[in-house]
Amino acid sequence: MHSGNQNDCGTGGSEAADWRTWLANDARLTPGLREDYRRTLTSFEAFCLRRGTSGSAGGATRAPARATVVLAREYVELQRLERAPGPAQLQGWKEALNWLFRKSKGQSLKSKVQSPKSKV
Repeated sequence: MHSGNQNDCGTGGSEAADWRTWLANDARLTPGLREDYRRTLTSFEAFCLRRGTSGSAGGATRAPARATVVLAREYVELQRLERAPGPAQLQGWKEALNWLFRKSKGQSLKSKVQSPKSKV
């Protein structure tokens, strides 16, 4: 995984579909690997939602927690404890999450380059 606690990626709010689009359009992934990543990232997205904070005093509204490297590590550790995966499965989860953070970082850089800078 990437180092640093503040790295985040598109799994929350209107960005929720971003990783799905990125995954569908990544020609470097085999169909089997794409499906493995989809399952892992869908599960991680649900984990982020469960970790979200309440948007109202009654706690009825939940927003996804922003996906960070720290949260990804917590997810992998929880999955490891709950599911006792073999080394290959554990590595697969880590690779899927690393892919997500790399794609998110690349997309963030693209949007910064494509958006015109405002002059103050």
